[in-house]
Amino acid sequence: MLSSMTTPSTRLTTRVRRDFAEEDAGYVLTRLEALPDLAYGRQDHERMQSALVLAAGGDRARFEAGLRLLDLDWRDVLVGGGLGHGDWPRQLEKELGPDENQEPDEKPGPEGHQEADGTGETRSSSGEADR
Repeated sequence: MLSSMTTPSTRLTTRVRRDFAEEDAGYVLTRLEALPDLAYGRQDHERMQSALVLAAGGDRARFEAGLRLLDLDWRDVLVGGGLGHGDWPRQLEKELGPDENQEPDEKPGPEGHQEADGTGETRSSSGEADR
């Protein structure tokens, strides 16, 4: 089975260059790009790469520990990076900024976002129907 490589997103690359020392940022980006498909556990690639970066907090040794953990259980990596729950798209946007490849209506909304309730009405987070 061939393994494809996933280049880190622009927003993740920006975060890596901000968090890591200059001499470590290139290493981190290279290692992220070289992750085999199997390492992602069928999860979103940006999510998994970001979890490694966020958990490391700019420390190369912690990043390498995250890579070793990834070999054991990718779920622990997601939890360690704060992206292990259903709100991970919102957390990712909070940590990295908006995704330049997402359509505007796909972006996670701010707190108090609107949700369809199945009745054709849209309700605010307080539960009141919007008219």
